[in-house]
Amino acid sequence: MDRVGRQGDDERWYLFYTGASSAEVGLVQRTGLATSQDLFSWERAGPVLVADSRWYETLDRTLWPDQAWRDPWVFRDAGDRVGTCC
Repeated sequence: MDRVGRQGDDERWYLFYTGASSAEVGLVQRTGLATSQDLFSWERAGPVLVADSRWYETLDRTLWPDQAWRDPWVFRDAGDRVGTCC
């Protein structure tokens, strides 16, 4: 599943998206999740992934003008969901 897909018996659709907040003037990106039963009406679950500074470069305006944490890609591994960002 890449960004949009169906999971399990609940018949819901899952959409993973890149979002930014006005609180950081759009400079920090996060991965969000929304679900839908019909692909027309969506309910946001909010941010589900944020960059962890132990493993990923976070916002440091002396090095780069923004924090890129985008383009979620979700795949299955032995039946479980595993997510990654590129």
